[in-house]
Amino acid sequence: MYSEEDFGKITIKPWQLFTDKQHLRDVVRDYCIQIGFSIIVQKANNKKWTVLCSDERCGWRLHACRLSDGLTWVIKSIQNPKHNCLGMQIKNPMVTSKWVARVLLEDIRANNDIPAKSNNNFLWERYGVVMTFSTLYRMKSKALVEGIDNALSRLWPAAGRRYCCKHLSQNFKSKFSGPKMWNLFWLACEAYSEFTFRNAMEAFQKTNPAVRIWLADLVEQCRWTKRKFDGSIKSNVNKTNFVESFNSTLGIDRCRPVMTLLEGTRRVTMVSWPQGRKH
Repeated sequence: MYSEEDFGKITIKPWQLFTDKQHLRDVVRDYCIQIGFSIIVQKANNKKWTVLCSDERCGWRLHACRLSDGLTWVIKSIQNPKHNCLGMQIKNPMVTSKWVARVLLEDIRANNDIPAKSNNNFLWERYGVVMTFSTLYRMKSKALVEGIDNALSRLWPAAGRRYCCKHLSQNFKSKFSGPKMWNLFWLACEAYSEFTFRNAMEAFQKTNPAVRIWLADLVEQCRWTKRKFDGSIKSNVNKTNFVESFNSTLGIDRCRPVMTLLEGTRRVTMVSWPQGRKH
């Protein structure tokens, strides 16, 4: 079974086993970036996976296949493992924000406020690549969202989840401008009855039918319009104003581990409440 060597060095060789195809693809991508070349897929299906070095002059070729258990994959052969090419002389196209989010996810989970410079140091030491700070900040936001989504789905699969209509309205406004469209959007979001919601939809249909298509492509209506909210949840809030104000009050503590977060909350509460008042 494949395992990393000391200091994160990646070595691949024939007859290494991988838990599934995605595991194989991730390791090969990491290996290529660490060595300094990119690959192209020659053949890929549910049973075989063959890739070549993107430099036509190089004879590097890897072939892998799925074992009889239907899940495990194995590298069958690697041709010209030493390479004839000199590696990438320009930016490696395999280095993407999605890839960076995967390799840095655990570091970001351990320290949510880790600076972009530290992330770049890790990428350079292990893979020999660097990225712009703006890209790293965008990647960090994506990684945090993915960590939160996984946690909610795994720990609270039945928990109700809603969109912030204030943020949703900004996306809506960039596509459908004008005060009439803006008012109809909020009429649909704030509607408590089927009658009011249907009137808003009919007005959209007459003004711009594309709006209804855009709204239909969102997730279930129970996440953004009040008429579909779960009645057992005793809240009709469809904005995150309170959460954002609370996060702003907590400051950097909201990125800390749970116990540190609770201590930060306690300090904020003591400062905010009048002296001598029990809480």
